[in-house]
Amino acid sequence: MTKNSIVLSAAKVCESMLSANVLKIDQPGGRTRKSVRVHLENGSVIVTKRSTSMRSDLEANVLRELREHGAPVPRVLAFDDGWLIQEDLGDQRLSARLANASESEAEELLSNALFSLIEIHNAGRRAKLEKRVVAIGQNPDWIANFLNMPASLGRYIDMAPPTLPVEKLIKHLSVKKPQLIKWDARPGNANVGPTGRVFWFDWEHCGCRNPLDDMAWLLADEYVPELADAEVRLFEEFLPKIDTGGDQGYAEEYCRVFGTLHICVRLCLIFSKKAKGDWWDEQACLAGDKVGVTKQAIHRLCARGQRWAWHSPLTQSLCDWFKTIEKHSAKLK
Repeated sequence: MTKNSIVLSAAKVCESMLSANVLKIDQPGGRTRKSVRVHLENGSVIVTKRSTSMRSDLEANVLRELREHGAPVPRVLAFDDGWLIQEDLGDQRLSARLANASESEAEELLSNALFSLIEIHNAGRRAKLEKRVVAIGQNPDWIANFLNMPASLGRYIDMAPPTLPVEKLIKHLSVKKPQLIKWDARPGNANVGPTGRVFWFDWEHCGCRNPLDDMAWLLADEYVPELADAEVRLFEEFLPKIDTGGDQGYAEEYCRVFGTLHICVRLCLIFSKKAKGDWWDEQACLAGDKVGVTKQAIHRLCARGQRWAWHSPLTQSLCDWFKTIEKHSAKLK
């Protein structure tokens, strides 16, 4: 579906499925996204058309089940023929709120976001969704690609990473107790409600894996401010609340190791999108929920990468390498 046809089709869908008059349509995530905001006479809704019927069905069914069990997700208003109409949560993206927050405010926002992810995990278990969604990142090809991310990143800076203990990492990252997870739990996929509760949207990529992955996706994102002390407190508070099938020591090491590799993923995205072009404007990136192709984002990711890599002997060799990446990026125009 083209960027223009989704706007025209969304209007017809709302008129048909909701019997509502459409006033105007916005594209808050930009023209490349598959969701639009449709303004009606009595409010606004989000209308989404995914690339495949399988993704559409997955998103609609998971949202309904989670909402029924009290999870902080948007309410499904209508679903038919791959078109999903859902509650509009507003325009207070967590990523934008974090960018303008003080340190104490940012810690509270992240605390609320982690609490809401745990609510989602608990609701998923009550609904037994782990038996009905696809497994994520559990086949050998995915794991091999994930462990190869430092090498992929090294090609962007012309410097190979230190050798990692691949077999030990494969064992460490194996999933002990697969459960429903959000996946893609970036701050840009969350909205802060009027009471501070954080709601999560965009569920086309959800599946079954380790719930610690959601914590890593959130805290390792390039739009999360550098809050080393707050980070320690968040780990201490929330790791014991996440049911992983292992003890807290395992949980923190797993999260830091997974997060270190995930940071490499985010850095690869940044360097690939920058290529030989200019750095992007951070406010524009936030407004359009784009990858943070900025020096500030690389600084945050590299500082976090050094800190997280240090926590496990499996990744300690990457600590100095993250410093090299930041020095390299500082020289780029």
